[in-house]
Amino acid sequence: MDILLEEEQITIEVKMTRPDLSDGGIGDQSIMDIAHSESQAMACCRFAIT
Repeated sequence: MDILLEEEQITIEVKMTRPDLSDGGIGDQSIMDIAHSESQAMACCRFAIT
């Protein structure tokens, strides 16, 4: 969990891609984040540094 807005019950996840992290790897991380979240909503952002 990167940012938690407790009152709103919103979690914000930020993922940075890298050459050794596949789309599936990011998906797996996101699934784990959702499974461990107690929020009512989650926003995920993914970015790459080139």
